[in-house]
Amino acid sequence: MMTNFKERLKTYGLNKVLSYMDSNYEHNIPKALDWLERFDKEGQYAGAYKTVREVMAVPEKCFFRS
Repeated sequence: MMTNFKERLKTYGLNKVLSYMDSNYEHNIPKALDWLERFDKEGQYAGAYKTVREVMAVPEKCFFRS
C-alpha cells in the first residue's frame, strides 16, 4: 500500500516538473531545480544543479535562447 503511494507521488512530481518545462521553461527551470534540491537530501546531484544554474546565468551558453 505505501509503495503504491510513493510511486504515485513520484509520478506526480515528475509530471509536475515536465509540465513546468512545457510552459515557461526559462522561468521555471530554477523553480524545478529548487524543488529537486529539496528532495536530494544527500546532495548526490549538487554539482549538476550548480552547473545548470551557472549555464543559465550566462545567456550565450544557454541552448534554448536565440
